[in-house]
Amino acid sequence: MFHQAHPRISKGYLLLDTAAHAPVAPRWAATQAPWVIGLVGRLLELLPTERRALLHNDMQPFKGTGDIHLNRLMADASHTTLRAWLMVYRGIAQYDGVAALRTMTQPVWVVVGEEDTVFTVEDSQVIHSHIPGSKLITVPGANHIIVVNNPEIVERLILDFIRDSMIFDEPERVSAAVDRNQPAQKP
Repeated sequence: MFHQAHPRISKGYLLLDTAAHAPVAPRWAATQAPWVIGLVGRLLELLPTERRALLHNDMQPFKGTGDIHLNRLMADASHTTLRAWLMVYRGIAQYDGVAALRTMTQPVWVVVGEEDTVFTVEDSQVIHSHIPGSKLITVPGANHIIVVNNPEIVERLILDFIRDSMIFDEPERVSAAVDRNQPAQKP
């Protein structure tokens, strides 16, 4: 969505556990029953906009959990407004980024957890197929919450992407940072 709005600002993209369009169930609702999306939108306007918690959601207790974990989802929702949280899901239901993907000329790495059940390896292959020159990376054993369960690998991928794509003007500084942050496990 950022690329759609500002196609020339970014020097590169690392797309992590995402998809070119909404997952099947939300996409079905958006296309087959758009009135549901409209109704949800109207209901969301009635909800309060104040945050219910001002502290960052501590994800440590959820390390090692699967893609769909009710307590984690409730913790996410409790650290923002319910309205904002639901609006994100409404936006996902209506999203189709294929046209934007096709216009990406910057370096792009598409990263997906091998066991991701929210945005699958196949979803990432679709993204990869729409972006000429992109690189597809599948992280063995990782699921959708790769940032929580595999933070060292994500950090390494970010640093590798910065170094390999040369998107910054100071390659020596990036290479030094990459060398200092060697994780125990590399994808």
